[in-house]
Amino acid sequence: MCKRFVCFSLFALFAGIVWGQAKTTAVVTGLVTDPSEGVIPNAKVMLSSKDTGLVLEASTDQIGRYQFPVVPPGAYAIRVEAPGFGVQTRTVGSVTVGQLAVFDFKLELGQALQVVDVE
Repeated sequence: MCKRFVCFSLFALFAGIVWGQAKTTAVVTGLVTDPSEGVIPNAKVMLSSKDTGLVLEASTDQIGRYQFPVVPPGAYAIRVEAPGFGVQTRTVGSVTVGQLAVFDFKLELGQALQVVDVE
Protein backbone atom coordinates (compact mmCIF):
# COMPACT_ATOMS: atom_id res chain seq x y z
CA MET A 1 0.00 0.00 0.00
CA CYS A 2 2.78 2.41 0.91
CA LYS A 3 4.59 1.58 -2.35
CA ARG A 4 1.48 2.49 -4.39
CA PHE A 5 1.11 5.76 -2.51
CA VAL A 6 4.73 6.71 -3.20
CA CYS A 7 4.37 5.84 -6.92
CA PHE A 8 1.13 7.79 -7.19
CA SER A 9 2.67 10.77 -5.38
CA LEU A 10 5.69 10.81 -7.68
CA PHE A 11 3.44 10.54 -10.73
CA ALA A 12 1.28 13.43 -9.52
CA LEU A 13 4.35 15.53 -8.76
CA PHE A 14 5.93 15.03 -12.20
CA ALA A 15 2.62 15.44 -14.01
CA GLY A 16 2.14 18.75 -12.24
CA ILE A 17 5.60 19.93 -13.24
CA VAL A 18 5.07 19.03 -16.88
CA TRP A 19 1.54 20.46 -16.92
CA GLY A 20 2.76 23.66 -15.27
CA GLN A 21 5.30 24.41 -17.98
CA ALA A 22 3.43 27.01 -19.99
CA LYS A 23 4.41 28.17 -23.43
CA THR A 24 5.65 31.77 -23.35
CA THR A 25 6.35 32.49 -27.01
CA ALA A 26 4.71 32.51 -30.43
CA VAL A 27 5.75 31.10 -33.81
CA VAL A 28 5.89 33.38 -36.87
CA THR A 29 6.03 31.70 -40.28
CA GLY A 30 5.05 32.26 -43.88
CA LEU A 31 5.70 31.76 -47.57
CA VAL A 32 7.56 34.13 -49.91
CA THR A 33 6.57 34.00 -53.59
CA ASP A 34 7.04 35.96 -56.81
CA PRO A 35 4.18 37.50 -58.87
CA SER A 36 3.58 34.18 -60.67
CA GLU A 37 3.26 32.28 -57.34
CA GLY A 38 6.73 30.74 -57.73
CA VAL A 39 8.58 30.29 -54.45
CA ILE A 40 11.62 32.41 -53.64
CA PRO A 41 14.34 30.43 -51.85
CA ASN A 42 17.03 32.20 -49.82
CA ALA A 43 15.07 35.42 -49.34
CA LYS A 44 16.19 37.38 -46.27
CA VAL A 45 13.43 37.86 -43.68
CA MET A 46 13.84 40.20 -40.70
CA LEU A 47 11.40 40.30 -37.80
CA SER A 48 11.72 43.50 -35.74
CA SER A 49 10.07 44.09 -32.38
CA LYS A 50 8.46 47.51 -32.13
CA ASP A 51 8.46 47.17 -28.33
CA THR A 52 12.03 46.08 -27.55
CA GLY A 53 14.05 46.62 -30.72
CA LEU A 54 14.85 42.90 -30.94
CA VAL A 55 15.67 41.90 -34.54
CA LEU A 56 15.50 38.25 -35.63
CA GLU A 57 16.74 37.11 -39.05
CA ALA A 58 15.93 34.05 -41.12
CA SER A 59 16.15 32.92 -44.73
CA THR A 60 13.52 31.12 -46.74
CA ASP A 61 14.17 27.46 -47.46
CA GLN A 62 14.03 25.75 -50.86
CA ILE A 63 10.22 25.85 -50.85
CA GLY A 64 10.04 29.54 -49.94
CA ARG A 65 9.10 29.08 -46.28
CA TYR A 66 10.54 31.02 -43.37
CA GLN A 67 10.02 30.41 -39.68
CA PHE A 68 10.80 32.12 -36.41
CA PRO A 69 10.05 29.36 -33.87
CA VAL A 70 10.57 31.36 -30.65
CA VAL A 71 9.07 34.85 -30.78
CA PRO A 72 8.29 36.79 -27.58
CA PRO A 73 4.80 38.32 -27.59
CA GLY A 74 4.54 41.89 -28.85
CA ALA A 75 4.16 44.13 -31.89
CA TYR A 76 6.38 43.40 -34.90
CA ALA A 77 7.31 44.46 -38.41
CA ILE A 78 8.56 42.00 -41.03
CA ARG A 79 10.92 42.99 -43.86
CA VAL A 80 11.53 40.62 -46.78
CA GLU A 81 14.13 41.10 -49.50
CA ALA A 82 15.64 38.96 -52.24
CA PRO A 83 18.00 39.71 -55.14
CA GLY A 84 16.05 40.81 -58.22
CA PHE A 85 12.93 41.65 -56.22
CA GLY A 86 11.62 44.72 -54.46
CA VAL A 87 11.78 44.96 -50.67
CA GLN A 88 8.50 44.50 -48.81
CA THR A 89 7.84 45.57 -45.21
CA ARG A 90 4.69 44.83 -43.26
CA THR A 91 3.60 45.83 -39.76
CA VAL A 92 1.96 42.75 -38.29
CA GLY A 93 0.58 44.16 -35.08
CA SER A 94 0.82 41.92 -32.04
CA VAL A 95 1.62 38.26 -31.76
CA THR A 96 0.43 36.50 -28.62
CA VAL A 97 1.66 33.62 -26.48
CA GLY A 98 1.03 30.27 -28.15
CA GLN A 99 -0.01 31.83 -31.46
CA LEU A 100 1.01 30.40 -34.83
CA ALA A 101 1.12 33.61 -36.85
CA VAL A 102 1.29 33.15 -40.64
CA PHE A 103 2.34 36.06 -42.86
CA ASP A 104 2.84 35.34 -46.56
CA PHE A 105 4.60 37.75 -48.93
CA LYS A 106 4.40 38.18 -52.69
CA LEU A 107 7.45 40.12 -53.86
CA GLU A 108 7.33 42.22 -57.00
CA LEU A 109 10.17 42.18 -59.49
CA GLY A 110 12.68 44.83 -58.51
CA GLN A 111 14.66 47.32 -60.48
CA ALA A 112 18.13 46.28 -61.52
CA LEU A 113 20.80 48.41 -59.92
CA GLN A 114 22.00 50.93 -62.43
CA VAL A 115 25.30 52.75 -61.99
CA VAL A 116 25.91 55.89 -64.02
CA ASP A 117 29.41 57.37 -64.20
CA VAL A 118 29.49 61.09 -64.95
CA GLU A 119 32.79 62.47 -66.21
